[in-house]
Amino acid sequence: MFIYLLATVCYFAPPSGWQPAKTNDPASPIELAFIGSANNPTEFAPNISLAFEEVDCSLKEYVRGAKEHILTEPGTTWRDLGKFQIAAGEARLTESSGPSPWGDMKSLQVLFVKETKAYILTATMLKKDFGTLQPTILKALKSLTLAEDLWTPVQEHPLLAQLQQQIASLQNQKELEAVSQTLEKEFSQMGAYWQFLVLREANEKSSKQK
Repeated sequence: MFIYLLATVCYFAPPSGWQPAKTNDPASPIELAFIGSANNPTEFAPNISLAFEEVDCSLKEYVRGAKEHILTEPGTTWRDLGKFQIAAGEARLTESSGPSPWGDMKSLQVLFVKETKAYILTATMLKKDFGTLQPTILKALKSLTLAEDLWTPVQEHPLLAQLQQQIASLQNQKELEAVSQTLEKEFSQMGAYWQFLVLREANEKSSKQK
């Protein structure tokens, strides 16, 4: 299904070159994660993931609940880094650290509540890699966006009509790959997650037409 939440689409721009990875847990609130490159095959690879949750509380209350949940893990520390401006509005940025089989880990998490939805964007990496990755991660976290629909953010793009026509006339896998190429070449500024949402909608429309 396409991610419409109260007639709103949510997306972010993951770091360039990070690859999408679906969760294997159907009960997971995570829609999609993006994974970066590890220093070697045996190391933990940094990742960033977006999750949604139905809530009936304020952002302040949600942050408090997130803190309590995270601190149930033995050896974990947590702190509230304060207000954090994202594309969608004013969020909260938190940081947690703790042990893992791969070594000490660090996570930065953006928490944002709007109406009855909580949006949770989490970046996790080895603590030793935090200094190098921090600028890239913060840029991705700040990109969290809510829009009226998938096309609103690109309504002024000169090739939008061409892209929509490609999607409307989809007949086979080759044409879907052509849409993917258009997205990567002409809509790269929107990031890989937005492109994923467009491709998913295009694939679903194509399947319904068959």
